[in-house]
Amino acid sequence: METESQNLQQTHPLGLVELIRTHPAIDDVKLRDFLKSMRIPLAVAGRFASQVECRKNGKIFMALGCRNPSGNWETIGPEGIGYTGTITFVHHNANQPRIDLFNNQRDFLNVQKLRPSKLGANDSLIVAGMDQLMDALPHLKKYAQLNLYFDHTIPGNALRNCTSLLFSDRANDFSKMYEKNLSFTGYCIELGNRERRNLDRNRSRGI
Repeated sequence: METESQNLQQTHPLGLVELIRTHPAIDDVKLRDFLKSMRIPLAVAGRFASQVECRKNGKIFMALGCRNPSGNWETIGPEGIGYTGTITFVHHNANQPRIDLFNNQRDFLNVQKLRPSKLGANDSLIVAGMDQLMDALPHLKKYAQLNLYFDHTIPGNALRNCTSLLFSDRANDFSKMYEKNLSFTGYCIELGNRERRNLDRNRSRGI
């Protein structure tokens, strides 16, 4: 079984990618296996992401894409993490006072597992790098609370430190909850593995 560290290391940053087309359903076998490895139910991914066909350096591949109102996409899959534009508002409610910030779609989708409604409890924004965060600053200033779910990679740490500094009176750092893990996804994987071990142990005892 791959560890979360191995999964993150294998998910390479692709930078800007070209969107070729979107697909009506997430039916690519590799993408479904990718979701399963991240403990993300297909039903949750289908609420917020689409299967997209992309091209990078002449190579065509399938990925999961989260779209924003401007038509840009954040993409993730076995090939890596990319984007077709800058700011990506995954969903946006005009009068919502809180926003959740992520630097990858895995953590965004894992948080949405905990929320039953399509729009979730808060607005959400995925920023893959510092340039995207700077572009998003005018939008972030309108929120009363910023919930940070950045991972513990070098880019995630930089985004968390910068956001915490710029919004010291409004930033709520949830990454402390999973400080022993690389990310919120890793925290979910660890909890899932622990639950499975407990079930196996109870089953072996006839409980």
